[in-house]
Amino acid sequence: MNQILFGEILFATLISVIGASLLRIGSARLGVALTVQFSGIIGVLFISLTSVAALLFRQANNVVAFSILSLGVLVLAFLLDKRRARTKEGLLCLAYSALAGAAVTFVVGFLVAPVLTFDSWRFLEIGSSVFGDGIPIDQIMSGVLGSYPIALLSVEGLAGKLGMPFAASSLAAVSVLGLSGAFNVCAHPLSQSKRGFRVVTTVILIIGGAVSMYITRVQLGYIGSHALAAAYYSIGVAAIFAPNAGFSLTGISSESARASLLGVACAGASLTRVEGPLTACLLLVAAITYRGWSRRSIVILMGWAFVVPAFWYCGLAILGASTDILSPIRMVAMLSALGIPLLVAAFVKPSDPIPWFATLALMTMAVAIVIMGSNSTSHLGASVSALAMNLGSKGLWGITWWVVLPLAILALARINADSSASSWTVVTFGFVLLILILGGIRDMPYRSGWGDSGNRMMVHVLPAFILLIFHAFNGREQEPLASTAIE
Repeated sequence: MNQILFGEILFATLISVIGASLLRIGSARLGVALTVQFSGIIGVLFISLTSVAALLFRQANNVVAFSILSLGVLVLAFLLDKRRARTKEGLLCLAYSALAGAAVTFVVGFLVAPVLTFDSWRFLEIGSSVFGDGIPIDQIMSGVLGSYPIALLSVEGLAGKLGMPFAASSLAAVSVLGLSGAFNVCAHPLSQSKRGFRVVTTVILIIGGAVSMYITRVQLGYIGSHALAAAYYSIGVAAIFAPNAGFSLTGISSESARASLLGVACAGASLTRVEGPLTACLLLVAAITYRGWSRRSIVILMGWAFVVPAFWYCGLAILGASTDILSPIRMVAMLSALGIPLLVAAFVKPSDPIPWFATLALMTMAVAIVIMGSNSTSHLGASVSALAMNLGSKGLWGITWWVVLPLAILALARINADSSASSWTVVTFGFVLLILILGGIRDMPYRSGWGDSGNRMMVHVLPAFILLIFHAFNGREQEPLASTAIE
């Protein structure tokens, strides 16, 4: 085992322990299997939030001290948490999470070599600069942070401060575990003796499927945020559409678990990609269309899905961050889009689904594309053509989309409830519409090739398409979608 991979394994273990501690003392008290699968994703979000606080309070150079102090507080809170978690079970969760993070990191690092592109070097350089010494915080905040996702910079910056050249396999490992957790929640519950086998099998299938295609295999070694974004988005989709039985072992009501996971997924998505608040908006639109939420759940969603991203982006805007990718006007627009579904859910009867909202969102995106096309036919046409060619052949997807897209269309036709079909359309084909809209507002249209931004963003939504197909063809009866929680 080389020194770099050994460092990655230790880093993944650290992230997993942080996340498992949070999950054991937080509001979403998941069972052992889901704690293990979601621990890394939660750990990454915690590191991101710690870094955001360090930056906004002008303490970026002390991010390691912030993280170590926070970890110590978490572990202490976990050990003292007699009311919510039995110590023995909690320690097992921490041990299993650390072991799973280390094992998957080793497998990924063994199978896939790190991939460093120009963007990767920029991530590492900026992450080192942001959390290094000698650069004024105001200069950092008003400059590069408007163009790069804070979650990735936080993780890479922390890895650099700990003496690692980069974090690649460790990030891929927590992403794989997070994806496996999303599929685990959506699957029918199995007996305790089979649950561990299902977790291991799911992880193996995800790694095997990713390795079988070049574009997805690259994401397991690529120093970037695509695999992480796919994990957060998939967890959000699972939180919306999974059956109540998927949360039967969480120790709390299924709605509380849903709201917590969906909120965390939206916060993670918003910090993992610059356009993340818009993808989180798609999740919230689908959530309030598909099922009702209690007012308590709306408050949880508001805190995680809106307040957390707003804390970061408002901080950037106040400090004057403005780049060709993210300006104060665009920040306000994204946060407005993120807040609208929550406001609608709060003022329209929240305990019932809002069946028309997803259709309205899809029509709005379609109209936006038409307007863009009328203003610049060649620009939007070039982006549409490039994305189509990339998915068909030039993006190195193999036959993936030739199989997935027809099955997804059949899956939507198989779903009986209109609100269910429109909600699934938003999180799948609506995501594709969002990619085209983003291509329309870029200075340059999308291009042919696997490295194109639009082509790589399709990695984020591929698991959601697979979850749609799984949902439609597994023969499950429709559940009551109105909230039954006590206000």
